[in-house]
Amino acid sequence: MKKFSVAVAALALVLGGFSCSQKAGNPSSGLDSMSYALGLLQGRQMAETIKYSREQGQDIDSMKFLEGFEKAVSNPEMFSYFAGGITGAGLARQIEGDSLNIAQLVSAYRAALQGDSTKITMNDSIAQDLMMRFGQMKQEKEMRKQAEENEKKFGANKQKGAEFIENFKKEEGVQTTESGLAYKVEQPGTGATPTAEDKVKVKYRGTLIDGTEFDKNEEGIEFPANGVIKGWTEMLTLMKVGEKVKVVIPYDLAYGEQGSYSIDPFSTLVFEIELLDIVK
Repeated sequence: MKKFSVAVAALALVLGGFSCSQKAGNPSSGLDSMSYALGLLQGRQMAETIKYSREQGQDIDSMKFLEGFEKAVSNPEMFSYFAGGITGAGLARQIEGDSLNIAQLVSAYRAALQGDSTKITMNDSIAQDLMMRFGQMKQEKEMRKQAEENEKKFGANKQKGAEFIENFKKEEGVQTTESGLAYKVEQPGTGATPTAEDKVKVKYRGTLIDGTEFDKNEEGIEFPANGVIKGWTEMLTLMKVGEKVKVVIPYDLAYGEQGSYSIDPFSTLVFEIELLDIVK
């Protein structure tokens, strides 16, 4: 918006100078040009907003938008009406698909806005509690929806990961835990074993089952043993200082059905971990 304002101000200076050289009898040509420039820049800005909204799954009908825009900009005396429309449209988007009773919503909104206590039938504290529950319900609904989408798109990762673990378990020296970890010691350690509450210093390298590296630290990094994914916490509490292991962590002990950054949902992960020290 700042860039837009600067652009309009600069254009005003140019057109201001231009207007001084206009012939008498044509005093509005500079303002006409400025009006066009304002519409052009505002329109381009809104076009980007509409494009972004569509990318986020919130489609905006450009023709309907323009119809409302023209009515609003041509009738400034109807500001309050259009302000109400914008507010209502925004709320409608927030509760879309939530099966709320719109008549009840509008009735309560009207009573609250007009301060008509005779028509308000609910205590504010109760209303706030209900809104907290509503927010939790919406969040749970979104999480279920996301989980379903992840299952459809990435569900095959579960089978691929399970097969990888089974093949890894066939290698010499591989040990397993009840939770599903599979690991083998590549370098024995002779030091102490950390608890989940200890702070540790480690080197590590993390890859996907296809060998793609997604993270690595060769200098040594410190963190609480219980401040990482479950598979890491369990593995660290089985190691001794100085020990180096290769561990395969099933998705439910890693980043689960949500994934993380470059790690897809339901991904089984492979780590090479060297426990350098227990930090006191």
